[in-house]
Amino acid sequence: MLITVCGPGLVLTGVLFTAPRAGALTTMDLMSWQYPTDQELTGLAVEHGLIKPDLRDRYKANDTATNWKLWIIRSREEKRLLIKQMKDVFAEADNAVILKPDEHYVDEINIRIQNILKEGNIDYFNKVTVPTLFKSLAIIEGDYNDGRTQPLQLIRNWFGETGVEQMKERFPERYEQLKQQELDAALQPRP
Repeated sequence: MLITVCGPGLVLTGVLFTAPRAGALTTMDLMSWQYPTDQELTGLAVEHGLIKPDLRDRYKANDTATNWKLWIIRSREEKRLLIKQMKDVFAEADNAVILKPDEHYVDEINIRIQNILKEGNIDYFNKVTVPTLFKSLAIIEGDYNDGRTQPLQLIRNWFGETGVEQMKERFPERYEQLKQQELDAALQPRP
């Protein structure tokens, strides 16, 4: 299993460098890469003991953006709204623009939760918050633009050199695109 350090002391275990495409070289190869519905994700979380069947009613009053149990029980629209709110927070805090649709990130987070549950890695939910996973996904996809740092350098800053090497191995086309983008930016005349 891959271990990836991101941010100050956070460890993501084989989550970001697995993709919904054939040929991923992980223990998740046998899993379906079809995005789960919100109901399927909730059912899987109940099946693995992460949440209780009646959790939706009990947690509504205790809402927080970083709680995985709340992510799982939220409706699709609530998840999209949460992604939009996190985009706004990153825009204000880091002057970062994240352009991919909110729905894209809902699906990406859902499939990673599904894979974590299928692997039985429940402890993961104690290590990483929803906003951290969201920011990590945006960085990996080259969609986190702070206006200062090139995408590969952001990956290097967030995940270390190991993260760049894992991306290069698992997503060679995306890596080459980001590398070319970095080279093109270096060749641009400074104003």
